[in-house]
Amino acid sequence: MRIFAAGDFHGVVPKKFRKYAKGCDLMLCTGDMANRDEERRLIFKYWKESEQGLLLDLFIPPKKYQKLILGGINSMKPVVREIDGYGIRVFTTNGNGDFEKVKIKHKTKRVKLSKFVSFEELVEQSRHIEFIRCGIKNLSDEYQLVAYGNAYIDPRKEKKLLRKLFSKIDKKRKQIFLTHEPPFRTKLDIAGYGPSKGKHLGSRAISWAIKEYKPVLHISGHIHESQGFAKLGRTVCVNTGYGRKGEAAVIELNKKIKIKLLK
Repeated sequence: MRIFAAGDFHGVVPKKFRKYAKGCDLMLCTGDMANRDEERRLIFKYWKESEQGLLLDLFIPPKKYQKLILGGINSMKPVVREIDGYGIRVFTTNGNGDFEKVKIKHKTKRVKLSKFVSFEELVEQSRHIEFIRCGIKNLSDEYQLVAYGNAYIDPRKEKKLLRKLFSKIDKKRKQIFLTHEPPFRTKLDIAGYGPSKGKHLGSRAISWAIKEYKPVLHISGHIHESQGFAKLGRTVCVNTGYGRKGEAAVIELNKKIKIKLLK
């Protein structure tokens, strides 16, 4: 099986990805299709206030905030259209930056939004893309996909949710674990800029699940600066990098796992 793995597009899919994707059996996407770069820059600017639980719209004019949110929502559509055009099976989970219905509903409490299309609705309108927030999909007689995106729950409850998810796997198949966040305390989760530069920002629960259930492959993104691959126990873990800047991975699953990182 040959997999094209990418994510963190932030509104832009490099054209070069098309030729790589079309040479693969399927695509696994780590999420974050929406462009929220300017919003993130402002959050970093007001980092101390954000850590105290204060919301960004308290520090910038309402019209500017509304423009940011609407721009982010609308930026997902060209990404979904481009990926759908690859003509291969695509399975995506959600990133922390994607505008799902639950997230848009939260935003509408503070800004008036015009007509919008959510992340789930965009994917439903596509021909080849399937969205899995937290679930399992059989890819072949040999491989099974276990996907876990942004679940919008207390991190302390994540281990329980992952235990429930992995209890449903087919043990006769090998598991490929797809998440948005990388596992904690690896070379794949080190922030390269911002207030947390140099710190490990991965998920402890995902790291636990990898060690506990031993999938053959784990694919993630989220930390743009830490593209690469590493072993965690028996599992080969890949951070596909910053898709917007042309980073991705082509992964071949045979007797051995071969990884080509795209820069």
